[in-house]
Amino acid sequence: MPEENAAGDLRTEVKGIRGVVSAYEWGPSLDKLIIEFTGRLSGAVSPATFSLAGASLKGQKRTVRAAYFCDENGVPTDAKTCFLAIEMAVGYKGYTATGAAFQYSLITGCNTWVKHFRIRLTLAPDAELFVGRMKLSGALKGRILVPRDVLLPDVRPFATDSYTYNGPVASIGGTVCEIKLNRAFYAPSKGSFTKGTYDKKPLIIWLHGAGEGAAIQDDINIALLGNEVTALVKDKIQSYFPTGACVLVLQCKTMWMDRDGQHTYNHKGSRIQTSYYTEALMEAIRDTVSSHREIDRSRIYLGGCSNGGYMTLNLMYTCPGFFAAFFPICESYLDLNVSDDMISSTKDNPIWFVQSEDDPTVKPKYCAQPTYFRYIKAGASNTHFTLVPEVRGLDAPGFKYYGHWSWVYVLKDADALRRDFSPEEVQAAPSAKYITAANCKEPADFWTWLSMQRKG
Repeated sequence: MPEENAAGDLRTEVKGIRGVVSAYEWGPSLDKLIIEFTGRLSGAVSPATFSLAGASLKGQKRTVRAAYFCDENGVPTDAKTCFLAIEMAVGYKGYTATGAAFQYSLITGCNTWVKHFRIRLTLAPDAELFVGRMKLSGALKGRILVPRDVLLPDVRPFATDSYTYNGPVASIGGTVCEIKLNRAFYAPSKGSFTKGTYDKKPLIIWLHGAGEGAAIQDDINIALLGNEVTALVKDKIQSYFPTGACVLVLQCKTMWMDRDGQHTYNHKGSRIQTSYYTEALMEAIRDTVSSHREIDRSRIYLGGCSNGGYMTLNLMYTCPGFFAAFFPICESYLDLNVSDDMISSTKDNPIWFVQSEDDPTVKPKYCAQPTYFRYIKAGASNTHFTLVPEVRGLDAPGFKYYGHWSWVYVLKDADALRRDFSPEEVQAAPSAKYITAANCKEPADFWTWLSMQRKG
C-alpha cells in the first residue's frame, strides 16, 4: 500500500464516469461503469468496496457483481491505471428491466434511449482504495448521458451506413419517393476462411419490429439492441454455419407495414397487403449483396419479428426467387389477405414460422396458424412451424414474458425452438384448429435447418 499522507474525497478525485450497455433478451441494460480518476489507482477493490444506487430508471440500489482496475474500455488490467470498473447485476422483473437503456412509448409505439442515468456511488468505511498517496473515502453523485457517455460493445462487430432509394413506390400509385434505410452489416473475420481459400458465406437478413423504427431517433442501434439482434453474430448461432454467416440488419423510418410512409397500417380488408418500403428494401438488399463478394447468392435468408415478420412474407410474395429461405416470427400478415394463388406460387419456398400461442399483439389464429395450415394442405414439403405455449426467459430464467416476444427463442437458440408439426398429421386434420402448441411436438432444429437451405 502507498504511504498515506492525505485523505482524498471521492467527489474531487473522480474525473468522469462512463457506462457500458449490453444486449439482453429484453433489450439493452446498463451493466457496467467505467470510472476515471485523477491519478493512478492502487489498493484492493471488491464488490464490498462500493455501494451503488441509481444507474436505473427508478433509481433503485444496484447489486455490485465485480470491481477491478481496468483500461479506458473497461478491460481488466494489471498495469497501473486511472480507471476502475464496476459490474452490476441485471434482471427483468415486473415487466421492468434493471438498468434499462431504452424506454418504450405507448404514444409513439417506439423505443428510444433514456436521456440519462443518475449515479450515487459510496465507498465502504473500510475501503483501501488510493489515488496516488491519497486514501479515498466518501460518496459522489454523477450523471451518465445516453447514448453519448455509454459504450456499446455488442454492436462493434457491425459496420453501419444508410441506403437511399429514389424511385417509384407501388403502394402509393407509383409516385417517385426518396426513402432512406439504415443498414448494419457484419461479415465473419478472414480467420473463418478454410485453408486459405475464399469461402462464400450465407447472408442472414433481419427486419425489426414496429418499436425499432427510426421515427423518433434515427439510430440503427435501436434496431440492433431492441430485440438482441446482436446475438446473430455471436458464436452460438454463427457456429451453425461452417464458414460463419454474414448478417444484414435494416431499419426503416416508421414501420414495415406502413402503406404510405405516414405510419398508416394497411392490414384491414381482403386484399394483397403492401408496404411503402418494398422497393427501397429490395434495392438496399441488392446493393449490399453486390457490394460484398463474400456473400453466397444462393444462401440469402430473410426473417424478422412482428412487423419484420410481415415484411418477410411481403417480400416472399413480391420477390420470391431472390431468397433461399424465410423465417417470419410472430408475423402479422393477415391470412385473409393471402390468396390461394399466393399460397400455390410460394409453397415450394423453404419457410419456418415461429410464434407463441398466447401472443396478444398478433393473434396466431388470424395469421400464422391458418397460413401454415394452408401451405401444408397445398403440398408444401419444406414449410415448418414452431408454436410454443408461452415465452419464458433465459437471461431472466423462468420469467414469463409478454407472449409476443417469441423472437427471444430464435435469437437465443432456445430448446423451446426444437419443435415442429408432423406434416402428415396436418394433412389429415380437418381444419386449422389442429395447429396448437400441444400438437407442435415433432423434434426440430431451426438453425440447423436454416443453415442447410440453398436456392437452386
